Amino acid sequence: MRDIASYLDIEAGAKLRMVGANPSFKNQTLLEIRKETIFKDADQDIFDEVLIQNGALEIAPQAFLFVASPLSVIDAEIRSTDPQNFHDGLRIWNGNTINYLRRVNIKNGHPGVLVSGLGSRGHTEFRDCNIELNWDGLKWNGGFHKVLNCTFNSNLRHAIYGQNLNGTSEIFNSNFNFLPLSGISPSGSAIDLQGQEGSLLQASGNTISGFAHGINLDDMDLRAECNTIQNNYIGIKSNNAIVYLNNEASNTIKQSQSAGINLIGDESGGSGIYLLEGNNKFQFPSSNLSTYNHVLGLWNCNQPLSDYTPTMYMDFNYNQFDIPANATVASLFSLSVVSCNNPSTYFAFNADLSQNNNSAPTCGNSVVIDFHPALATLSELPPTFGKVSNGSAFAETPLYQALDQALNKLSFDEYIRDDQDALNDLILILQGTITNSDAHTQAYLNLAYRAMHQALNQAYQQNQLINNEGEPNPPISEIADVCGIADDWLLSLNPADSMDHASIFQLNLDKVHAYRVAGNYDEALAVLTNRVNWNFNFTQTQRASYWNCVCQQEKAYFNEEIPAEEFEYGIAQCQSTYAGYTYKRAINPTLIEETLEDKLIAYPQPVSRNLYLEKDLEFDLETTFKVYSLSGAALELKGASISGNKVNLDLSNLKPGVYILKVQSTNFNQTLRILKK
Repeated sequence: MRDIASYLDIEAGAKLRMVGANPSFKNQTLLEIRKETIFKDADQDIFDEVLIQNGALEIAPQAFLFVASPLSVIDAEIRSTDPQNFHDGLRIWNGNTINYLRRVNIKNGHPGVLVSGLGSRGHTEFRDCNIELNWDGLKWNGGFHKVLNCTFNSNLRHAIYGQNLNGTSEIFNSNFNFLPLSGISPSGSAIDLQGQEGSLLQASGNTISGFAHGINLDDMDLRAECNTIQNNYIGIKSNNAIVYLNNEASNTIKQSQSAGINLIGDESGGSGIYLLEGNNKFQFPSSNLSTYNHVLGLWNCNQPLSDYTPTMYMDFNYNQFDIPANATVASLFSLSVVSCNNPSTYFAFNADLSQNNNSAPTCGNSVVIDFHPALATLSELPPTFGKVSNGSAFAETPLYQALDQALNKLSFDEYIRDDQDALNDLILILQGTITNSDAHTQAYLNLAYRAMHQALNQAYQQNQLINNEGEPNPPISEIADVCGIADDWLLSLNPADSMDHASIFQLNLDKVHAYRVAGNYDEALAVLTNRVNWNFNFTQTQRASYWNCVCQQEKAYFNEEIPAEEFEYGIAQCQSTYAGYTYKRAINPTLIEETLEDKLIAYPQPVSRNLYLEKDLEFDLETTFKVYSLSGAALELKGASISGNKVNLDLSNLKPGVYILKVQSTNFNQTLRILKK
């Protein structure tokens, strides 16, 4: 009964509590949702609190329950009334409070649970939950999130899928497993997240097994500690971000079929990997050794951020990299930068492993790391004579000392510090007068700039700064300073010089993200309105247009032009319209993608009638397309038309559900999961 507003008049202070007898009743139906249902009354009033405890929430296929109130779900189960067909999820709105799901079984959903919210407002915490047999187990739109001690089994696409995230999200002590159906290869990720400048995922103590990608991040940095990532096609994949596996990170990455770590960086720089003294263990797979890499990285134009030896080798020492018999160290690392002037020219980097196998994972017996990964990065930069002066805060202060002071104030893990003070220190450093510059000084300033955005995100996350929520107020001084620094850096760049295009684009997008995390949408959209002046190629246009769409949706919510329950539809429209950005990007697919040599893409998912297939090479006219139910029964395909490297499949005769599609020809064989709505 979607029109629940006709039956409710929610007075101020009202609470809704649905509680079974005791936790042993968690599998017995407590609430059944038969249609799209929104817990609001006709005046858009909501409960002060909603509690579902000691019982099951049953949701019919294609129905959902939307809750905008602070929500607690404890000792419960969320499931479909028909296990053969997906419900459309428990949908939670992140307000200014924390939502809790504890000891909850979540299954049969598309997704199981959807959490939407804006900027740095509240978050949702999943603890001791079991998430299985969903299309996406958890789906996050915006904000930051926490997952602790959960188990994810056989979710058909992603265990966790998130977009437009900011701040620091945490995934701790959880198990991710994909148990494939007969003949079906995994094609999703355990953790697939996309963030904005300054966002970070902290992953610690997890076990991830059986996926195409263990962890797959776009524009979101990663600090990973004490994880076991095994039997995936790629262990960790990162686009345009930094992976921190240094400072006794102690991860085990083994039996990856293509690469332990796959890194991609675009022309804007600001991406790379830190591995020095990481005590990580990398084990090669039992097959595919001819194409396997422990670390595979390709960066466009810019040298990756990393630790370097004096001879400019990337310093990966004090880890364990297994080297098979009759193989060379170099054969297990592919690290290169493509020239901006000549896209067919690559410059390779060597990895220094002179201390290979000198340090093993130390989880369980090492000192807990309680400082932000940016501080560990500072300690590994080569010395500089650079000094900074700015008022009474810094007077000819060595850059290392100034940055050490600022970065020690950043929150990390459960250690909450003064991120706002760190932000102000970093602003002063970047606005200050630099003397005694040398070849290494810019690396310190680059670190300060990136840390400034991380401090900004975390200051809002910790409510040390208060979100403007779309009000027509001028930006606070910190936001004005952050964007002013970006403008100052832009002054040294020339739009007529193609070598500067990526940096011009990234600095403008950084301004958008700063305004967005602060809730200053008028200013964010003003920068985006002029994006024709700082977009220089199709990918940049797609990225900027995507964020323009997201900011418009978020502003519309704050202006009360759309209700919270319709926010997800707007974000979905941003995704579908600018799919060129939201699909995973690669600079050179033949070198960097997880080469199933001729990769197949199927869209849209879910599909209502026509499914489109695309791959790099043309389809053989003799290609066959076969559809099967999950039980293995062959089903009729209404029609298929081939045109070059594209195919149009008519699935209109299939009922809603999950199906297996097998595409076969003489030189091509792939299997995909298809969701029909």
